[in-house]
Amino acid sequence: MLVLIARAAPQQDTAARDLTDMALTLAAFGQPLTVLFSGPGVLQLRDHENDPHPLASLLDFGIHCAAEQHALTTWLSDTPCPAHVSPLDPDAVRTLLHGASQVWGW
Repeated sequence: MLVLIARAAPQQDTAARDLTDMALTLAAFGQPLTVLFSGPGVLQLRDHENDPHPLASLLDFGIHCAAEQHALTTWLSDTPCPAHVSPLDPDAVRTLLHGASQVWGW
């Protein structure tokens, strides 16, 4: 299993689009993967008004999405965790990363 880590806030650069493109490419080739939102990367989970959410297509391809519970609490305290994202405590994040064959971060 592969893990792609989203660390960048959406306003910083094209990281969200790049991560989405990489995830969709891997999914198209049948690679099991999880996208992990970490630190300010959880800000990518907020709704974007008048803009199609770049991460919405991940669900269409069955890509598992998870986020660090601490990052959700710190960066999105005013926003509930989206239903399609699994909040992970530090032990679960460690288990996810140790079980991955490859880990890539943005």
